[in-house]
Amino acid sequence: MLPYPFLMIANIMQIAGVRSEGDSALLLFVVYAFVIVSSLYLITYLVCLILAIVKRKQGFLLISAIPLYHLVLVFVLLLVWFLFE
Repeated sequence: MLPYPFLMIANIMQIAGVRSEGDSALLLFVVYAFVIVSSLYLITYLVCLILAIVKRKQGFLLISAIPLYHLVLVFVLLLVWFLFE
């Protein structure tokens, strides 16, 4: 997996890129949703890490699974984006 700064540069380039006129609103929504959700992964991971350290015994598995669900959401958005292309 690419280091996070390179992912953020790619996301910024995606937002700054020129859109073609034939793009549907749904495709733009999916693309921007993918960019935003993939950009927020580090924040999700760090918050869950801090919560898992603070609450060692209570709900440890649930807190640890949240970043995994976040990655699944990123992957689903990527698949939907590919289907629209």
